[in-house]
Amino acid sequence: MWARAAHLHARVAGARVADGIEVKLAGSQGGVFENGEQTDWLDVLPLTVPALPPGVNALLAAGVLARDQGYLAAFPVEEGDAIAWYALRTRLGPTPDLARDVWCTLTGQPKSRAYYLAKGKEGYLGDAAVDQLIDMLDGEDVTRFSTDEHLPPCFMTGVREPRLYASLTAVSLRAFAFAFQQINEHRVKNGFEALRKPTMVRGISPNAIG
Repeated sequence: MWARAAHLHARVAGARVADGIEVKLAGSQGGVFENGEQTDWLDVLPLTVPALPPGVNALLAAGVLARDQGYLAAFPVEEGDAIAWYALRTRLGPTPDLARDVWCTLTGQPKSRAYYLAKGKEGYLGDAAVDQLIDMLDGEDVTRFSTDEHLPPCFMTGVREPRLYASLTAVSLRAFAFAFQQINEHRVKNGFEALRKPTMVRGISPNAIG
């Protein structure tokens, strides 16, 4: 199954691998069928693939994002005029383990290894990412960050507001403030030291982030 699933290809109204094995996706689950009988099960997770620069292969980028999180492959499915991406992982039985199906969109830190994940509109922002953003924002004039309408919006808010960019996505200062506050509240509640507030020259006040 592992070798076969690695060679999935999209086709209108469904998908098949080269040897004729049919793959069907439904919600958070999927199945592999041979001669009409299900032979294997799949974990299926909708995969957010941010807007890509010209010349970047979308299938390759989606595959990298999926494999970074322990999935086997990325799978494109036509939904109307758009392509929806799914991450696929084989499993031994019909009961999925959904606890592992969440990760930080910015760093790729899985839920199982994160202290806390703040949920946004199109993804999650974890404590490791917030730590990195604190270092990046310390002493910065945050009014310089882009509001460019042609670049990806913040994955947490879906808005093209002042934001920082990673390789394939962007996170806004407002989303950082939201995640910072949530993580700090969780840390204090559980007896841990609060996160250090970054010193910002202008823009969002440190008081607005917890």
